[in-house]
Amino acid sequence: MGKLAPEEQARRQAALDWARHNIWLSGFTLDEEAEALFARYVRGEITREELNAAVRARAGEAPSEEPS
Repeated sequence: MGKLAPEEQARRQAALDWARHNIWLSGFTLDEEAEALFARYVRGEITREELNAAVRARAGEAPSEEPS
């Protein structure tokens, strides 16, 4: 995957910060492995589809068919 524009990285970071806060409000936190995975997405090292697949795999779910 190519380098992301700073605006896209900022958008992804803001979305991650919002999600992390909501997870915290629910009484949970992201572990180090999840934090590293989401950081890779924010930096543009993996796509949204790859992120979703990795999250599902960590949760023990079978891959799903997502619309393109």
